[in-house]
Amino acid sequence: MDDVKEAMDLDLDLDEELSKYTTPQDQLSEPIQEDKGSQDQRDEKEQDGKEEVKLVSDEPFDRFEALPRPVAIFLHGVNDMSTEQVVAYCNHPEGLKVEWIDDSACNLVMKTTSEAKELAESLLVDKDEINQLNHKTLLKTKPFRDEHDEIVDTLSLRIATDEDVKRRGASERSRYYRIYGTDRTKLRKETIQSRKEMIDRMSKNGGDGRSVFDRLDQEEEEVTEEEKNEEIVDQPLPLDLSCLANYYQD
Repeated sequence: MDDVKEAMDLDLDLDEELSKYTTPQDQLSEPIQEDKGSQDQRDEKEQDGKEEVKLVSDEPFDRFEALPRPVAIFLHGVNDMSTEQVVAYCNHPEGLKVEWIDDSACNLVMKTTSEAKELAESLLVDKDEINQLNHKTLLKTKPFRDEHDEIVDTLSLRIATDEDVKRRGASERSRYYRIYGTDRTKLRKETIQSRKEMIDRMSKNGGDGRSVFDRLDQEEEEVTEEEKNEEIVDQPLPLDLSCLANYYQD
């Protein structure tokens, strides 16, 4: 019995002595304690090496969408209105500039965003809709009565965009000029109606409302202009992009 006890005591002494030493195998089995500071430095280096990725959705506005012009109001439905009538319809605001796009639309350009918004509010049928004013949705405006007591009740507006510009050849294609002329000569109501009916009738038959001689002359002019201005293309109006920040914040 004493021999067994002595053997057990000897084993305990050996275990205690071995615990003072660590073998290579023991080192592999232990978890590696990594210095936190060195790991942070590596993370910073990896971050510096990566290029910052920006998504289209992160931008304040869609780069593929027409950009708004907060100082300009797009007015639609002005087919039979002259520049003077448009200004009168707006109640002659100081600093107003009318930019024609085509027969049916023009831009009402003011000096500031607040002036443009005030002008839009004065034209709206429902003043409360001013809170819905944007560059995508047309809002109905009050009717206009001309000198012949004809009422134009198809007018609407929105904020103008950089794509609301006159295209080349718009004057030659203008139905308005074919009816009223370029100098806006005062015509009798019957004369205006007769010209409208003739142009509409010719358009339905495949024409554009002009005489054969006018079309031939225009074709020659268009060929000449194309030869002279082969590299000239329509350019959008210059934009002050600084005003877009306030527009999108609102």
